[in-house]
Amino acid sequence: MLNWKQDLLLAPALFGIAAAFFLGGRAYPGSSFLFPSRLAPILALLAILLACSALKRRRPGERLLPRALARGPLLLVSLTAVFILVLPYVGFIPSCFFFSLSFYFMLGYADKKAALLTALCAALGIWAVFHLALGVALPAGSLWAGAGIF
Repeated sequence: MLNWKQDLLLAPALFGIAAAFFLGGRAYPGSSFLFPSRLAPILALLAILLACSALKRRRPGERLLPRALARGPLLLVSLTAVFILVLPYVGFIPSCFFFSLSFYFMLGYADKKAALLTALCAALGIWAVFHLALGVALPAGSLWAGAGIF
């Protein structure tokens, strides 16, 4: 690509995809793991080469992003990581509600009632589509397992 900044931001994402392929593919023993086990290291190597190439094309003293712009994506990635980590314990509906609520406040929405209502509708709507309409099993959460709440 022509823009080194885009390449440098794309490289960690590609490396993360490679790690997900490799770690996710290990769950399938035998020949099913063969394709991800070969593809993931190649993708990781290409991501590293892309990052090195982007750094070579960078002009001296040129910044990747202003600090104010870099904070938003970092918060979103951190928020998503927390969502993924608490999902098995708390369950889909509460996790999705707090993820959506945090995301709305992170975007700068000030109306608390609208944010609460939107987050609740989003969580219940996504749950209804996947669980009721499509029949996809969503995590109920180990904290609520005996209570029969979710």
